[in-house]
Amino acid sequence: MRVVLQLPILVFACGVLGRTITDSTRSAPADAFYFVLYDDLTDPETVDLIPETISDLLVRPYDLSNPDDRILQLIPTLTELESMKIRLMRNAKTEDDLRRILSEDLYNRTRPFLSLTPQPSHALELRSRLSADPDVETDEEYVEEKYHGSSLKSSNLARLYTEYIHGGVIQSKDAGEPLFLDHAGGFCALAQPIGLSSSLSLERAVVGDFSVGYGEGLVLLRSYARSKSSDAITPLGVNPIGIGNYLSTSAYRFYRGAATSLRLDNLTLDVFYSNRFIDATLSDTGSITSLSYTGYHRTASEQERRQSTKQTVSGGNILYAVIDNESATLNLSATGYYLRYDRSVLSTDSLKTRFVGSDLTAGSLSWLALFGNYSFRGEFARSISDASRDNAFTATLLAKPFTKWEVAANFRLLPEGFLSPLGGVFGDNASDVQNETGGYLGLRTSSIEALTLEGYADISSRIQQTPTNENALATKDFRLRATWEASGSPFRVSLESSYRVREVLTAVRSDTIEPHGKLNIRLRPAYDFSDRLQASMHAEFVRYAEPDIAAATGYLIGAVVKYRPVDPLRVAVSSSIYSTDSYDSRIYITEPEVPGAGGFTFLYGDGVRYSFLLSAVLFEKLHLHAKFSESRFFSPSTNADEVNSFLTLQAELRL
Repeated sequence: MRVVLQLPILVFACGVLGRTITDSTRSAPADAFYFVLYDDLTDPETVDLIPETISDLLVRPYDLSNPDDRILQLIPTLTELESMKIRLMRNAKTEDDLRRILSEDLYNRTRPFLSLTPQPSHALELRSRLSADPDVETDEEYVEEKYHGSSLKSSNLARLYTEYIHGGVIQSKDAGEPLFLDHAGGFCALAQPIGLSSSLSLERAVVGDFSVGYGEGLVLLRSYARSKSSDAITPLGVNPIGIGNYLSTSAYRFYRGAATSLRLDNLTLDVFYSNRFIDATLSDTGSITSLSYTGYHRTASEQERRQSTKQTVSGGNILYAVIDNESATLNLSATGYYLRYDRSVLSTDSLKTRFVGSDLTAGSLSWLALFGNYSFRGEFARSISDASRDNAFTATLLAKPFTKWEVAANFRLLPEGFLSPLGGVFGDNASDVQNETGGYLGLRTSSIEALTLEGYADISSRIQQTPTNENALATKDFRLRATWEASGSPFRVSLESSYRVREVLTAVRSDTIEPHGKLNIRLRPAYDFSDRLQASMHAEFVRYAEPDIAAATGYLIGAVVKYRPVDPLRVAVSSSIYSTDSYDSRIYITEPEVPGAGGFTFLYGDGVRYSFLLSAVLFEKLHLHAKFSESRFFSPSTNADEVNSFLTLQAELRL
């Protein structure tokens, strides 16, 4: 049985966190909210970054009276059109004010990140987590001493908020790693802009760990890539830009050094410099044969590649705000950076991109035009390296031409020779800016009262070369969703269908191309019996097919019940039965989770899964959470019965 003990020893956090996470029901981000973010993500590194990206906003939600609109860029699932709508909410004082201005859907998506009251100027948060698995040392990796460290997993974090400075430090050690300080980092940042003269101000300044992203993310992506989901419109608008603080256990896509942003009237200049060690596998001659993005240092080979290569990145961005007001925005931007490794990269087989050599230069021109209910963004980029040099282009349109109609469109041209190891854009492979040409069209309408219809079509192709041919492989992805949710009604339901066909090159010598298709049909009804008792269901059918083999199917039927018998206490119970023929027909689910965890997992085999979550607030200071989840199933891969259990205990003290 896997036991996880998350024990935040002392947390001096603002009271809003407890209300939005512990007491919230329909707008709790750990439930359906995460399903929208995770729905089509396949990159584990991207998945790990999402909770860290939003954790700071959950601690200190966006103050609606705050004129600093840059924070709106960080709210997940929020498009620029919706950001403009929120900017008009300066006079909102009550929940009813928010509901009148926002749609029910937008209210539920953004409420955990918004605050109607000013945030305290000073706050300190301390969090400590300890994870242990009493049975893990019977695994092969420990029995044969492949893992050199104990099964303990630890993570400690501290955040400090003051009127002028925001800082944080973090430590983590994964299971099997021998070093307590295997990953350590932190930052010190300016909390608010400082005026240097009547027209010049210091907008941002960060020392330590930070993230940067501009435009559509072609050359530099901040935090996480935008992925397709059951929401046909929102994912195309989620793309935080600029300089941000970074406080995460992830070992990928962050910088260590210094970054600053200066603003002179309508001109903003960002500059940054990063110099840090990264993991890499070295050859006998000292060259890099592969770069590692996992951050694991458990075995001898993993420890040998730990921080073996130095990565230096320097660059900047200049943005000119041609128009900047509450009704219209027109920004023109130029970005550039220079990347260098202290050793030469030789191999291309195991890298995220086909980069070889020791340095790379990349630059781009981007724009954002936002007028009323129309938004048009785009970016043109060029990369230059020893491997190749090529251009890339992507553009996105968001529009609300009629009151109850929304449109989202995207085009991307990413040649195989365009290399961008620090970038990421919306697409079929969201975290890989390479070798894809495609187009996306999404529509959403609520022209029928209480009924929302939405769907998208995404068609793309990629090149896969063989000794005899240059093969163009296509991917076709379609999705439809109908949601019924009447204002004031306790019942809501969504019915969704998706179909995806991806061509795969299966025989290199004969260049055999085979289509692999997957069909999903999902039903999710929910009913609020009262403000204390809510119930929801999840029913899903999956069919995976490829030529010359029998189709693999899967189904799942599950339910979640949330109950607050008294104000300090919250109980959530979930249960599912499922059956899938293979890993390819696996089913993804979300379930109630302790604060800070995503509650997102996939199930395969034949079995049942259930979980119990208990949360309590004592003396308005002490927050206690306990969750037990377990999957009992027959695994097709091992041809045996398996049990995966997980126990989580979490305590927080907020003063």
